[in-house]
Amino acid sequence: MSQRYEIRLAGEGGQGMILAGAILAEAAAIYDGRNVVMTQAYAPQQRGGFTETELVLSDGEIDYPKILAANLLLALTQDAFNRHSRQMAKGGLILVDPSLVDATEVEDADIERLPLKEMAIEVTGSAMAINLVAPGGDLGTNQVRLPGGPQCCPEETLLREKPPPQ
Repeated sequence: MSQRYEIRLAGEGGQGMILAGAILAEAAAIYDGRNVVMTQAYAPQQRGGFTETELVLSDGEIDYPKILAANLLLALTQDAFNRHSRQMAKGGLILVDPSLVDATEVEDADIERLPLKEMAIEVTGSAMAINLVAPGGDLGTNQVRLPGGPQCCPEETLLREKPPPQ
């Protein structure tokens, strides 16, 4: 029987959830050898409307491309948390930034509150990089439990220090 792992990245337009999903999908497929399906949904506005990316990872064939119960939810807006926090797998992990989301306890899921916006500013100099820091910024401490662990996203793919000034 194949191991299925489901990730949902949800926020608002302009936060880069689709790009973050594409990076995670590529990392899981290339570095962890998983089969991956990525789907996305977004509001018609360029910025400010809801946006979400769903990833289904499996070491076998993927027979259904949508999330049934997420193992990992990254919620970068209160609406995203409210909309998706009850659709978690037992033992799932919800990742939020407490400066953006007031996360209430969820039955059968753990909530990890990390200063993602602050981390993005510290690492890249811009809060706009929250989409890149959130999925990969905490893999080294194993607070984010992705299949394959830190080796699925090698260090050279993650920003570790601020880029030099242009």
